[in-house]
Amino acid sequence: MKNIIFGLYFVFSLVGCAGTYQMKASDSLSSYNAKTVHVINQGGNSKDMDDHVARALIARGFKVSDGLPTQTVPKTDLLVKYTDSWFWDVTMYLKAVEVTFYDRNGNILASGEYNNHPFFHGYPEESEVVQKIIDGIVEQMGKAKLQKQAAAKP
Repeated sequence: MKNIIFGLYFVFSLVGCAGTYQMKASDSLSSYNAKTVHVINQGGNSKDMDDHVARALIARGFKVSDGLPTQTVPKTDLLVKYTDSWFWDVTMYLKAVEVTFYDRNGNILASGEYNNHPFFHGYPEESEVVQKIIDGIVEQMGKAKLQKQAAAKP
């Protein structure tokens, strides 16, 4: 009986570690000051994700516009694109999502991604996943600015 309980505990502890996050930032991020963002929506099946990305950016203080890739992009400080991947297991769950910040010239400034473990996956709340990614990227932006300021001091 103890072995069964220990086995179940082990399996459930692995399920808790189902998703991983990774953030990346370019060197040019330290000189970037952004207040306005345009989200390039995916539309279709990802309408909820379009909303989650916009809400996460608004929560971090950005003024947000959005539109489909075929629409004219307004003049903003940043462009944000995301890709999401879903999988079926009794119900649909978020398998992966990547959010990328671009400057106006199309250069990548930063990106963050979430990957759900393929076997011991969880059923994450997608709005929380997106918020965590956006928070991580914005924190990277702040760290890059602080590092640049520290390097500039005599």
